[in-house]
Amino acid sequence: MRRLVLFLVQIAFMVSLEAQTFYYYKGERIPISIDTVRYTIFFSSDHVLRETGILKSEEGMSGKNFCIIGQKQLDEVGLKSGATEILSVEPVIAPSQTPVSNLFYVKIQTEKDTAFLKDFAVKNGCKVERQVALMPSWYVLSTSICSAGNSIEMANKCFETGRVEEVDPGFIFNFQTSGGDDEPMWGKQWGLEAINVTEAWGLTKGHFTTVVAVLDKGIEASHIEFQENLLDGYDVISGGNAVVYGDHGTHVAGIIAAGINGQFVAGVAPDARLMPVSHPLTATATASEELANGLTWAWQNGASVINNSWGDQGGRLHDRLKSALLEDAIEVALTQGRDGLGTIVTFASGNYNTIDYPGSSDERIICVGSIGENHERASTSGYGERLDLVAPGVNILSTVLNNTVGNKSGTSMACPHVSGVAALMLSVNPLLDVGCLSAIIDSTCQKLNGYIYSGGYPHGAWNDETGYGLLDAGSAVAVAESLLPEIEISRVVRVPGVAKGVITLDITGVGVPEGCEIIWSIPYHELSNITSYTFTKESQNRYILEVEDRDMPYFVKPFDINARISTPNSRIIHNINVNVPYTFSNSRYALVENVVGHSLAITEVDKDNETEILMCPTHNVTVNVYSLQNRVLSKNIDLSLGTAVIPVSDLSEGYYILSIVENGVVVFSDKFIIKR
Repeated sequence: MRRLVLFLVQIAFMVSLEAQTFYYYKGERIPISIDTVRYTIFFSSDHVLRETGILKSEEGMSGKNFCIIGQKQLDEVGLKSGATEILSVEPVIAPSQTPVSNLFYVKIQTEKDTAFLKDFAVKNGCKVERQVALMPSWYVLSTSICSAGNSIEMANKCFETGRVEEVDPGFIFNFQTSGGDDEPMWGKQWGLEAINVTEAWGLTKGHFTTVVAVLDKGIEASHIEFQENLLDGYDVISGGNAVVYGDHGTHVAGIIAAGINGQFVAGVAPDARLMPVSHPLTATATASEELANGLTWAWQNGASVINNSWGDQGGRLHDRLKSALLEDAIEVALTQGRDGLGTIVTFASGNYNTIDYPGSSDERIICVGSIGENHERASTSGYGERLDLVAPGVNILSTVLNNTVGNKSGTSMACPHVSGVAALMLSVNPLLDVGCLSAIIDSTCQKLNGYIYSGGYPHGAWNDETGYGLLDAGSAVAVAESLLPEIEISRVVRVPGVAKGVITLDITGVGVPEGCEIIWSIPYHELSNITSYTFTKESQNRYILEVEDRDMPYFVKPFDINARISTPNSRIIHNINVNVPYTFSNSRYALVENVVGHSLAITEVDKDNETEILMCPTHNVTVNVYSLQNRVLSKNIDLSLGTAVIPVSDLSEGYYILSIVENGVVVFSDKFIIKR
């Protein structure tokens, strides 16, 4: 058993260091990235997954006999399972988190090549499983914990023999229908098409960690559309689990997150979770208190978004009065929810041609008006200076009581379209705060014909009746994803005479939100000969990394960095990996920087050390620079002064390899990037 555990860890080491690799597709090398902190593990049966608790993993996809696990789980799994039950440990493709199968496919040229295939399998610890049933030129091979490599490496190696026609590594594609358009009533859901929801679904259909609270009349728990994503919730009257006071909340919930299950309709974010917070929404002496409690309970119990399809009906039933208690609850949700990033609060604008209260009480609330299928403002949709945008709200088909569906109209139906899109956005980028998410939704709106939009507003051109325009799910989710933080290596400095490097790391995208911190690490740094490293915070979005090898062989190899962004409550909300492809050594020669603009500086290390200079008196060397395909520069330089500068303005931006030739022998090589 111990040998098995050690072998699993060795595989993990191998994968974590191989952040960039490739596979063959129709004879061409296709570059891909390997997720350095996740692995696909295969078991002999599903019961092993259940018994080890691996199916509870939140790392990603799982399926029959396999799941994606993290580094910690990989170390633990060998202790929980028998040696005969673990089949293989394979990579995960980044950034899509696509698992890789322990199977790969080989197309032979002639039937005589089956003998070669069997010989290849034996020599590399693989197994020829079978022919593909209806495609007899293709064979299925499998890897195991005893194989010479993972399934991608084995497929590559097989192709590189030149003895087979084609190979196909076993990527486990999560193929699904193109959207909810196979739901029986998709053709009647005009609103989803109007907001371009299928474009958003190309990126995400939501995530179970994103919770949308529906503060309304409750959600029918037995409805078939909510069997996979409905929480127990809370009833503000009794203090117990949510109950149902009418079908309004069920209709709203279906617009947000009805499941894609071949039944009835689809919601905007079908893979998000729903949190019912029930209230009869009738006039009572304690209504403000109850609704304030509902808002507070929602964000305190993990709601990412709170949908409020209710308001004071434009003052129709009572005067335009205010509730400090209710407004305070909204304020706290907007500022303290989501561990300080703020819970997204949406309100319907109302159906009385003016903005309802309390949707009008705070400019950080996303206030939503309604349009009909003709893309014109609904005749009663509330409008005015606090209106953010409009969404479909006339004849909207969604879930109702008694496990069926029905049409309803009003801004109550428009608002959940926006709540659903907010859930999609947070699924791809959980670091968006209230202001950033609202700005993205507003600025990506579709301008509607027949309305004049004026400039000078915070998020673009605006109109009194339609706000910034019609909700665009596809654009909003795409922008949200594009703002995910990434690590950019902006400067690399090699310290002469020692195996030490100083690397500047910048956080791009939305950066690190205020109050959040980064937990830095270099996984398995010992395997890159790193004996010490430190991360120093220079600013909120800039860190300085120092790495060093203080022992023989005084040579730091390329390594991976992992950064986990944590909220003030220590909840990890985003994980970033980056490969540092540079080496640091006490070699006689060194690049001063590995990220350059118009010139390349080469230095002779320890130029003042007389002993070294006497032992290596040659200062004239040849420098060769190669692109990924061929040599693009060759130049003789004189290092008698310690440093020489080579212009590289004529070379385009990209990755290059440099080598130094001394007396016909390559004595130094390194990678560098030209970036301007």
